[in-house]
Amino acid sequence: MSDREFMAVGPELTPHYYEMTVHYRKKNNGTTVGQAGKTQGFNTGVVVYNLERMRENQILKEFLNKENYKRVTNKFYFYGSVGDQDLFTMMSWEHPEYFYSLPCQFNVQTHVDISMSNQTKLIFPQFRNCTARTKIIHRNGSI
Repeated sequence: MSDREFMAVGPELTPHYYEMTVHYRKKNNGTTVGQAGKTQGFNTGVVVYNLERMRENQILKEFLNKENYKRVTNKFYFYGSVGDQDLFTMMSWEHPEYFYSLPCQFNVQTHVDISMSNQTKLIFPQFRNCTARTKIIHRNGSI
C-alpha cells in the first residue's frame, strides 16, 4: 500500500453497484461509477486495514459524519444495503487515493443472485472477471 492508502479491499464481483447507481449515471453522462472496472465497487468480505492511517484521516472522519453521509448518499442516489461496504465504495468514488485494490483472487465471492434481470445476466461476466487462481473464498449470500 502507498503512504496515503489506509485500506486494501477487493472488488464486488457482481453488478450490485451498477444497479444501485443507475440514476446517478443517467444524470452524470460519461461517469464510470458502478461500471465494471476500477469503479465497480468494493466487497468488504476480505479487507486489510491500516488502523493508524484510518484514525488520522480527516476525509474518513468527515465521511463518518451523519450530514456528510447524507450528502454522499444523495449525490449517488442510493442509500445502500451493506453498511461499511457501501460507505467505503462511495468514499472511493470521491477519493480513490485512500484505497489499495486487493487482487480479486483474495476475495472470490460465491453469491450469484438468481433473480437478476436478463440485462444484468448479460453484463455479469464483466464484473466477475477474475481469472487468477483463487486464494480466499468468500462464502457470501445464501448458503
